[in-house]
Amino acid sequence: MEPEGFAGIEEFWSSESGKDWFVRHPALKHDDLRHCIPLGFHADKGAHIKRDKILTISWGSAMSVAPTEWSHFLFTILPDELAASETAEQLYAVLVWSVQWLSLGIWPDTDHNGNPWPHGSRRKCLVGKPLAGPPSLPLCFTPEVAWLASR
Repeated sequence: MEPEGFAGIEEFWSSESGKDWFVRHPALKHDDLRHCIPLGFHADKGAHIKRDKILTISWGSAMSVAPTEWSHFLFTILPDELAASETAEQLYAVLVWSVQWLSLGIWPDTDHNGNPWPHGSRRKCLVGKPLAGPPSLPLCFTPEVAWLASR
């Protein structure tokens, strides 16, 4: 059985620390990775209805040993017939923005387009506060990622 909690996180980072992706990862500048939760993405575009395709994007813990249906969280589902040419680009912009703030472990000061939150809004009140914790636990996305495009 895998260690749980901070011991499991520490063991995960220890086993990954010598790998090329780890050395080059822009978010892994933390002094103490025992508090950095490793996550991964999965994106898949598969058959939907007849010949139409549907894109699904999910994320989950890179440490999980549970089946995918129990361990991944859905980010979005996008049927091709509903997507404009720039839709996927906008989806990924929101996803990248989300990942950047998750890696910092704090609530963002702007939306994904760089617009500040409205004065007095709940989001404005949360700016800079920890997303989880205390202590703030930043999330780090690892290359435990699969991109499967159906042709």
